[in-house]
Amino acid sequence: MFNEAIYRQSTARTAQWLCGHKIQIFALNFATKGAKFSWNETCTSDFDEFMSMLPDRPVSLAMVFGPKSNVIDIEADSADADALMKYLVAESGVKTISYQSRSGIHRLFRWEPRFAHLGTRKMIMPIKLGVRLGTAEKALYSICPPSIHEETRQP
Repeated sequence: MFNEAIYRQSTARTAQWLCGHKIQIFALNFATKGAKFSWNETCTSDFDEFMSMLPDRPVSLAMVFGPKSNVIDIEADSADADALMKYLVAESGVKTISYQSRSGIHRLFRWEPRFAHLGTRKMIMPIKLGVRLGTAEKALYSICPPSIHEETRQP
């Protein structure tokens, strides 16, 4: 059974952690792709500001990628992509945070200004390795835990 109070506490804890790392976030009604509002203007890394904008109903938590948050997202959408990412992370000794989505594991890495010339698009490599960079002109976002599934309306 879905407990809205526990879900809201989980959203607040995750939001506080992300804001503490200066990652821009915003609330999105369920996991709907293609937000119909100007999320780029409402995203914030100020936890109190985020909580003041949080509606009473359950929402999905979204984080912004690019220089605005100083992070990029690399998502392994296949077993081969996941194996490659595990190998690269282990070999390089890089420490990163990750989370599981329906389609794969997202790993967050620090934004690097040298990425800017690559553009804003979400790049999908042949082994299904998705890279969301974002730029100063146009950030990208992704739904992160906790989130509400758009079809089931459950976390």
